[in-house]
Amino acid sequence: MTSLQLAKPDIHFVAFLDILGFSNMVKSDFESSSENKTYLNKLFQIYNYTSNLHESNLDLNVMQFSDSIVLSVPFSKEFFSSFISIIAKYQYDLFCERILCRGGIAYGKHFFQEGFLFSNGLIDAYKIESETAKHPRIVVSTDLIELIYKNGEVDKNVNLIKENDGLFFVDFLEDRDLTACSRNLESILARNKSSSVSVKEKLRWLTEYFDYKVSQSGALTTKYGQPRFSKSNGT
Repeated sequence: MTSLQLAKPDIHFVAFLDILGFSNMVKSDFESSSENKTYLNKLFQIYNYTSNLHESNLDLNVMQFSDSIVLSVPFSKEFFSSFISIIAKYQYDLFCERILCRGGIAYGKHFFQEGFLFSNGLIDAYKIESETAKHPRIVVSTDLIELIYKNGEVDKNVNLIKENDGLFFVDFLEDRDLTACSRNLESILARNKSSSVSVKEKLRWLTEYFDYKVSQSGALTTKYGQPRFSKSNGT
């Protein structure tokens, strides 16, 4: 067998996203008598849109398999904010289609070529998604936050929020039309009225996050006692 000439693995920002409720989407599409595959079309359109992004000269790679999405760009501190913005837009686009996800963002050696993926950064991002995220949030590695922001204060212009568990997650509702977001949220809640305790806990978190965004807009005060979130600079 002839060995191929491969590029060397390099340090990347890597995001791993998991689509919640994916098995039900597959079942809904492929057990339906309709030829219009609703979720297949929605997810494929979002995937194509994000794959074709060329923001801030980022060398963005997007890979989707089953319910998992991997986004990566070569590591550069100056591109961190843009990478977070792309992920926020991806999560927001899913939300607009009434689809929720959770995930993790890390950094590390990463190799992707011609559909072949071999990545230490992905392993770390996956661990954050599976062990830490818990809610419909995309959590950033604490090590990555400390590496990018030596003083521990995240730039308030970056799409990140700090939760009361000390973790930063992607603020995908920043600068969105909250009236439209409210309609999407109501639709998600209505569709999941009879869901399990685990799903209801995820939806409770989502409503608290939405209430926080509304309160920050000045429209109302927070409903749930002690603030759960704060802007990324800690205020």
